[in-house]
Amino acid sequence: MYVAITGKGKARVVQFCEQHRIAKTNKKKTVVIKTIGNYEELLKKNPNIILELKEEARRLTEEKKKNVTKNILFRFGHSLVYSLWNEIGLSKILGESLSKTLFSLVVYRLGSSYSTFLENRKTPFLNLESISHSDFYETLLELEENEKILIDCFNKFFEKKTKRRKNLAYYYISSYNYNSYWKVLYGLPNSDSHRTEGNLNFDMILFFDSYGIPIFYQLLIKEKFTGKKLEKVKRLFKISKFISVSTEENKKKKKSFITPVLFDNLDFEVQKEILNEKKWKIIEKEIETDEILEKDKIIKIDNNLKLYIHWSKKRAFRDYIEKNDRNGYIYLMTDEELIKPHEIPDIFQHIWNI
Repeated sequence: MYVAITGKGKARVVQFCEQHRIAKTNKKKTVVIKTIGNYEELLKKNPNIILELKEEARRLTEEKKKNVTKNILFRFGHSLVYSLWNEIGLSKILGESLSKTLFSLVVYRLGSSYSTFLENRKTPFLNLESISHSDFYETLLELEENEKILIDCFNKFFEKKTKRRKNLAYYYISSYNYNSYWKVLYGLPNSDSHRTEGNLNFDMILFFDSYGIPIFYQLLIKEKFTGKKLEKVKRLFKISKFISVSTEENKKKKKSFITPVLFDNLDFEVQKEILNEKKWKIIEKEIETDEILEKDKIIKIDNNLKLYIHWSKKRAFRDYIEKNDRNGYIYLMTDEELIKPHEIPDIFQHIWNI
């Protein structure tokens, strides 16, 4: 870290700066750590200010070097997650001990796939300790006790940071089988009930807003998700309408749904209308060449159903590389009038992100 005087004339300012080498090059970039103030004004107040700031920069540099640990692994993104963690205030909600262990689990999971998570959490990352099996399950049990407090904390934070549509939200249901394969692969604990019943089926219902941020979740074992349960969640979060989002082809709900559909499964007349160059809404164009980069179209199937078609050049190139015959198109069917056209592909894409 060093002291820099930047700018011209009376607009000169004093800053703490650092230089970092750009990876795979001999070039360096300057990073401003802190702007102290106007050079002229600082000098009037204290003629020795530059010498004092240089000493301070030297002290801060030495302090920073001492705090760097010698752990062999480092995952980019630690500081970002830690910054968000503190901003949300999870340490105050969960307590220092539980918060520290949970933070480690989150960072390990973010830097892992399902298959590597088990091994990664045994290896110490920078400023993180390895997590044993017992710590892992004890943390999850403690977390379960604080479930309501934690959900309230997240919801309050994201309501301040985003412009949520309070009248409308979405939910997605996924089904799983808890069986011997999961026990062996992930080291899940055995119990008499699981051994006698063999496969244990359960559903996870995830409720999320138009940003893809989860609002609430529900785990159901041996029971179905009914309209009554949905009404209870509506009242709990004061949301007037939930829309079901499916990832399965042509899995239509009775009402309030978004689902994908294959081009080949559409009626011939609808296919012809899609291929027609008319009635497309241009979303983005290349200014110099006037080339279309993104467009969408809505086709009414009947009084209730409508088909949303989205095309992008970027996706078309990826589809060409993957040879999947989609040619840059997304086809989504819905019966909802409240959803804005540009929201539909984003909402659907959030499923994969979550």
